[in-house]
Amino acid sequence: MCAFFPLLVMSRAEVSAALRRMAGWVAPGGYLVTATVPADVEDVEIEWMGRRVRVSSFSAEEYVRQVREECGLDVLHHAVSVFQPDDEKAGPEEHVFCYARRAKELPGG
Repeated sequence: MCAFFPLLVMSRAEVSAALRRMAGWVAPGGYLVTATVPADVEDVEIEWMGRRVRVSSFSAEEYVRQVREECGLDVLHHAVSVFQPDDEKAGPEEHVFCYARRAKELPGG
């Protein structure tokens, strides 16, 4: 599954619930790889691809904390990089990438 923009157009509560739900799909020893735009914002209006939309997001630190603590996954790697769209009207934007794994079950557990 790949979904990028839907996390941005949800409320913070919905993003948290979606992350927990997605983490719940991960089998023991399996991986969850996510990317989103980190920002400490709630219900802010922006222009995206020529349209006005309302977005919410978490800072990169809070996003990674939620994956680790709220979702119960081991964060193996995370990084923030800057993407510059190939359009003179678009400015650079940060993206946070998070690579996490569900712990393998212990034998007999």
